[in-house]
Amino acid sequence: MSNERWAVIDCGKYPSEKNCQLKMSVPESHLEELIEASASHAVSAHGHEDSPELRSLLRQGVQFESA
Repeated sequence: MSNERWAVIDCGKYPSEKNCQLKMSVPESHLEELIEASASHAVSAHGHEDSPELRSLLRQGVQFESA
């Protein structure tokens, strides 16, 4: 069993018109996959434009949980 932390992005922690409750998590070593999936969700579900600024904000919003 791995002791690796999990990287988590919880859309429900941010205000949205859709009251979105999507929560995504990956092992910390797969952080870039989480950013990619989160950016795709932000664009398709919330109408954001994919940009370096968006991805930076997503990275800032990542929280880490123990395995």
